[in-house]
Amino acid sequence: RGCSRVTLVGQITNQKEPRRQMPDVPVTLVAGKETVARAVSNEFGEFVMAYEPRAPLRLYVQVERAARFLSRP
Repeated sequence: RGCSRVTLVGQITNQKEPRRQMPDVPVTLVAGKETVARAVSNEFGEFVMAYEPRAPLRLYVQVERAARFLSRP
């Protein structure tokens, strides 16, 4: 068995202003203190990153005046 990689595809949207574009938003995937992958959103808020699977992972999205994260097992 070779090393498998996962591709994560996502889109950042503004719930209060759904038509507002979200370009150039930094997105970082981390495992513990290690950065696993980084991406920057395009003009539509879309991003793509590839990484080797591991757990636990946290996805950080840096938006204006706030940083939020999603955590998945």
